[in-house]
Amino acid sequence: MRLGEFIQKAQELIESNPDVEDMEVMAEYDYGDRCHTRALIDIEDVEVLDAFSSGYSNSGLALQKEDSYDSEREAETTVVALTQM
Repeated sequence: MRLGEFIQKAQELIESNPDVEDMEVMAEYDYGDRCHTRALIDIEDVEVLDAFSSGYSNSGLALQKEDSYDSEREAETTVVALTQM
């Protein structure tokens, strides 16, 4: 999803139900190999971040951990991320 699409969907949601404007926004993700759980996480910020290839992510992308940051590693793409930190 592109940021413009996200903004448009949020505006349409507010227009159809103004009460949602005061609701908490959370992100959903699915985890589990055999039994899937649709979990929710808090969103604390919106940031532009470099994303790197990862075989452990359904999207194929992940962020580098700060404690194992590799400045030589090339980012796959740059994304707008809803972050927890």
